[in-house]
Amino acid sequence: MSTFQELLGFDIRRPLYSWVENFWNKERREKYLINPQTPHPLSVDTCVWPSIFLQSDKEAIFPKPVTKISVETKDFRLNNLRLWSDIENMTSFFKKFNDLGLHGKSVGFTVFSDTPFEEDDYFSAVLEPRLKFGDISKSWKLLGYDIADRYFLSGLSNCGFDDAEKKQLSFDWKPKLNEFGLFSDILDASCFKKLTNSRVAEHSPFFIYSLYDIFPND
Repeated sequence: MSTFQELLGFDIRRPLYSWVENFWNKERREKYLINPQTPHPLSVDTCVWPSIFLQSDKEAIFPKPVTKISVETKDFRLNNLRLWSDIENMTSFFKKFNDLGLHGKSVGFTVFSDTPFEEDDYFSAVLEPRLKFGDISKSWKLLGYDIADRYFLSGLSNCGFDDAEKKQLSFDWKPKLNEFGLFSDILDASCFKKLTNSRVAEHSPFFIYSLYDIFPND
């Protein structure tokens, strides 16, 4: 199991009801989800669960059109990971520039690795300055664990499954996924990560990401 963990940052993602209805049609569900009946597919991947924010030309809008709040910033983490370093700053920016009255879900993300992040050239750069784990509140609700590459491409819900492999993968892994199409058990996530490194080798290595609902009572 992955033994090293870092707090990545925060984002406000689109509300489940609007995104699911507009994007996750039957065809896409059959192609990208192990369990096509997943009520609300969630992911660190913004092509699966998009952000409320659009950072200049750094992020492609997919699918189009999607109304977002533009962010112009020199913040290194926000420009590279597209995640905020501070919940209060993110929330205040959202309230100040949300002229369209958009709604969203505040989410926190962590990443796990088998080796120290200092040994990975990409993560050693984008994770600085490191965020404190004390920022993970006991009031946050764990939504589950995703599997994605270092650039947040989800191997669980955005790499596609062909007919030949879909039946066996569904049999083996469908019972282990929750209502969000995420793993509830990190050991299951670790096993699927190893499988994904082999199945989607062109995007390996993959990592385990945890998703937290920061304000579960809202």
